[in-house]
Amino acid sequence: MTKNITEQQDIFITAFLEESRNGSSRTEAGWKAHEAAGYSDSYSPTRLLRTFKDEILDRMAEELVMELPQAAFKVRQVLDNPTQLGAKAALDAATWLADRAGLIKKDKTEVSVKTDQGIILLPPKKKKEE
Repeated sequence: MTKNITEQQDIFITAFLEESRNGSSRTEAGWKAHEAAGYSDSYSPTRLLRTFKDEILDRMAEELVMELPQAAFKVRQVLDNPTQLGAKAALDAATWLADRAGLIKKDKTEVSVKTDQGIILLPPKKKKEE
């Protein structure tokens, strides 16, 4: 769902992610990115973050995907030496990363009804007062 963005918008998003990666709070990262991109004070960082939410999520997903090889190698190390310190934590982290990156199959419930007739949804019945 990445949309075409301007150079200024790209600078804002990139600076926000970089500041966040360096440990800045959301507010601090937003203001630093706001300044780096040269936005006027009429645009609040919060408003910009909401506007570019989809682009930020897409870039975060790309970041997670890029970390998958390291997670896979760590899993391999645990398989080779399952008694090493931190093996469970490494497997949990690798599982979390793979799940967030979309590698692990997500549980989905799909309901489909095939009928020649329409379906009518009725409101719940009212209870009779005694």
